[in-house]
Amino acid sequence: MARRSIGKITVAAGSDKQQEIEIKDFIRCSFPDHRLISICNLEKKAGYIISVENPESSGRSNQKIWLSYESFIGFIATAVIYANHAKIDIQAEAEKMKGREINFEYAKR
Repeated sequence: MARRSIGKITVAAGSDKQQEIEIKDFIRCSFPDHRLISICNLEKKAGYIISVENPESSGRSNQKIWLSYESFIGFIATAVIYANHAKIDIQAEAEKMKGREINFEYAKR
């Protein structure tokens, strides 16, 4: 029985290491300011893609980063440690979003 595909991502585009890799699962969140933030878990132990897509009107560029599993965990851990040292209360910041619509889409193969 063939597995259902939820999509592929091209990694290392334009290089001799360019390849298309199946997405195992992903989550994409759309915030009230029209920012999209996605995390894709890739097949073949290829790691994760983190993507931030800003509205054109913001003047900020869109960014993508391809991380190994270890780097993904390190990135998340560093963000948590930073928030702790910078006295950013993640729970309080999340509470401020109550009542503001954050849409998300999750898919898994």
